[in-house]
Amino acid sequence: MKNDTFGKRFRALRTQKGLTQEKIADIFYLNTSSISKYEKDKSMPEIALLIQIADFFGVSVDYLLCRTTCPLLIRPDNGAALIDGNGSPHFLDSRAFETLLAYLRLPEDVQMEISDFISFKEKQRH
Repeated sequence: MKNDTFGKRFRALRTQKGLTQEKIADIFYLNTSSISKYEKDKSMPEIALLIQIADFFGVSVDYLLCRTTCPLLIRPDNGAALIDGNGSPHFLDSRAFETLLAYLRLPEDVQMEISDFISFKEKQRH
């Protein structure tokens, strides 16, 4: 997103995981006012904490700092997160991640067939 900020991305990651500001504060040994300031872009965490936050959510520090919109962070130990066009993360388990990698290795024509099939199945569900 063009107007992304650290605070917006941090809040999106937190809410995607269903965590409150209080819970995140407990996890990182902070007070809730610090979390609130981060999410409102009134303050930034120190670099060591920024790294911990990125590791916790499975994203890169560059993503948190809006230096990239790269949707995928490869983390074999805890899966990956895909970030959609709205800045919302979608966490993948290892099975979904491996399926995505297998898809990416396929020739483009086969990928198109799979995409068409997915579209067909989505239309059936609605």
